[in-house]
Amino acid sequence: EGLPVIGYSWASNVDWGPAKATADENAVPLADWLVRWAETDGRPVHLFAHSLGARVTGATLRELADRGRTDVLGSASLFGGAIPRDSVGVDGEYGAAIDALDAALYNFHSREDRVLGWVYRASDRTRAVGHGGLSASATAPAGYADVDVTDLVADHYSYFEPDTGCLPR
Repeated sequence: EGLPVIGYSWASNVDWGPAKATADENAVPLADWLVRWAETDGRPVHLFAHSLGARVTGATLRELADRGRTDVLGSASLFGGAIPRDSVGVDGEYGAAIDALDAALYNFHSREDRVLGWVYRASDRTRAVGHGGLSASATAPAGYADVDVTDLVADHYSYFEPDTGCLPR
């Protein structure tokens, strides 16, 4: 049986500051859709987020937690997440929402991701979760797992490449 694949996109092809603000603004529409899907279809949703999509995902998880709807996802996966590495820790911006989630959250990261290793670090003055995972000084929320794919992912754009990306893992 074929399962539906749904793409969620937003206007992110703008300067970095406005792109982050737009990502945050998309939390409510995505949470609305996820709740409607759970109530009408009911099949589990496995959310895959790349780069700035990690910011949309984190903000959406906070929105779902605020609504008491932490049950609407089958799982969430971040690929090359362009958010601070401490933001996913228990005390971080998204930590409580990840902890409340009734599903696992996987963070696929690569030290070969130079966009996150250099550009993100220079612009946001912190390290990205998609470059090296949760920092050693932070505590992981329940259900959170780092998945190091440095051996498979050569750059920020290769996470989903057939035969060379990390989807099989």
